[in-house]
Amino acid sequence: MAVQLALLLQFITGAARLPLGGAAALQPALTIVASSAPEDSLPSAHTCFNRLVLPKYSSFSKLHWAVSLAISEGSQGFSFS
Repeated sequence: MAVQLALLLQFITGAARLPLGGAAALQPALTIVASSAPEDSLPSAHTCFNRLVLPKYSSFSKLHWAVSLAISEGSQGFSFS
């Protein structure tokens, strides 16, 4: 569970650890917004703004699946070959 939370934090903020002072010290504050993307879309994040963008999922299980996939596959960022 702690690993998943660290991956989620990294996905949203770009850092795997909270700053000194905890979540209240995040600048800008962490926000979650809804998007008009189709339900089969994965969540996205804007790390400069600490913003998680979620499509409107019809169930918690779909939300959990999509977020789990996004944080496991999207936590490594981009790389150049």
